[in-house]
Amino acid sequence: MDGLELTWDRDRMDESLVLEWLRVSYWASHRPEETARRSWDRSLCLSAFLGQDQVGFARVITDGATHAWICDVMVHPDHRGQGIGKALMRACLDHEEVSGLRLVTLGTKDAHTLYEQFGFTSENRLMALRRPENPDGSYGC
Repeated sequence: MDGLELTWDRDRMDESLVLEWLRVSYWASHRPEETARRSWDRSLCLSAFLGQDQVGFARVITDGATHAWICDVMVHPDHRGQGIGKALMRACLDHEEVSGLRLVTLGTKDAHTLYEQFGFTSENRLMALRRPENPDGSYGC
């Protein structure tokens, strides 16, 4: 997409905007701000910009050796359908700490067609241990 700039520079990330997006997401609406900020400190954070406006975000958790988890992939509603999600995914998969890994995973409820374009498939082997961390019983991530 013309004019789209992707950067891993956390100093450029509009943290308030990303927090807003997380608050309205189905997967992180109850994630406390402190938890979100702590997750950014321990992850690779990718921001997408059109001019000065941040229009997308993605986060990668990885050990840089065997596994990466791509998460919090978001594109501002006004800019969806323009290839920004694809650009975010391509950049995540091409990152030097991810590109040579045997296993890259993610979770989605509604964006299967996006991720399938990059070779992701649904697998039934994923298991999870979920622990409530918020007083209302919701999960922190």
